[in-house]
Amino acid sequence: MLFSSPTEVKRVFQTVLWDMDGTLIDSEPIWQEEELELARINSIPWSESDSQNCIGGPISRVDSYMRGRAPGRFTEGELSNLLISRIAHRLSQGVQFAPGAHHLIREMISENVKLGLVTASARVIVEAALPSIGDIFHTVISADDVPIAKPDPTGYLNAARNLFTPIEECLIIEDSPNGMRAAIASGAWILGLKHGKELPESPRARYLDSLDGVTFDRICNLFIEK
Repeated sequence: MLFSSPTEVKRVFQTVLWDMDGTLIDSEPIWQEEELELARINSIPWSESDSQNCIGGPISRVDSYMRGRAPGRFTEGELSNLLISRIAHRLSQGVQFAPGAHHLIREMISENVKLGLVTASARVIVEAALPSIGDIFHTVISADDVPIAKPDPTGYLNAARNLFTPIEECLIIEDSPNGMRAAIASGAWILGLKHGKELPESPRARYLDSLDGVTFDRICNLFIEK
């Protein structure tokens, strides 16, 4: 059921849960660069299409995929540990918000929206990125904080619980297929950012190409019954 008025939507969306990589921060180019460099120094065949296949994680899938490009040469987790270290180092040097995300976050803060961050990235990567993001989230859930990462919905369910909000009243902002599957499975309302790719569909989801120039009012209006 859709909402009947902007007031009702704003009331429901007093809690917003954000994905991190590609949604909140512009980190996907960094992931692609570091995957390429890690592959290069280890003589693993790698291309942009390989990086595209790994977008959205989880890191275990990236590790498995990369080991599949170099059969028998690496143990499970060896490459992912190296990649996590490289990504954390890069993000600790500073990372930009994804287009439109910073303005939207500031708008949500001004309206006293409760904010959660839920990511499939390791805790060390999140901690490296947080100085650039700022102390704006009331709860932060990383891949290390849940038994199973996205597309399992546990991270989103735990974040909603931490914020004392029923998940059915939360808005999730996501941009990857696995993240969308997690968001859909959680039972929340969802804004999917396509970034030129196809995302899973749901009656509780709406879609935009990006957050560039997008206001909180515009997002809320997407969920108003016509």
